[in-house]
Amino acid sequence: MADPFPSKTYAVGWWFLLIGFLGQVPLGLSVAFGYRWSIWGWHRRRMAEALWGTATIPAEAWPVADQLLAMLGATMACWGLAMAFVVAVPLRRREPWAWWCVASSALLWFTVDTGLSAAHGVWVNVAFNCAAGVMIGAPMALVWPSGGD
Repeated sequence: MADPFPSKTYAVGWWFLLIGFLGQVPLGLSVAFGYRWSIWGWHRRRMAEALWGTATIPAEAWPVADQLLAMLGATMACWGLAMAFVVAVPLRRREPWAWWCVASSALLWFTVDTGLSAAHGVWVNVAFNCAAGVMIGAPMALVWPSGGD
């Protein structure tokens, strides 16, 4: 079988995207099912400080937080899985629409989520999003549709 990648640079970007999006699936599931686990303590503390001015999320807020985090985590996992499929097949085939699908979807998420997080002063989420944005944006630059042709 012929090498589907036009260059090593494209291959590196493609692998980073595939691994990153597949990695988002267990990350999202841990948010949905395990946000109270100690691994998320750093995020809970900073969110509580930003939203309630306290060191912990108030007990009366947990029912709403649990529901919202379940929806957020499930959405993260599903979006990661969907993007992994787009990366795995059509982007590997260098179909231009696949690049635009991933890029526009990531840009929409980043703009809305990061903007609203900043508006509400949840800087931990802004930082988290910026790291994720770089992890998506940098490899996307490497797999630009005309790259390597």
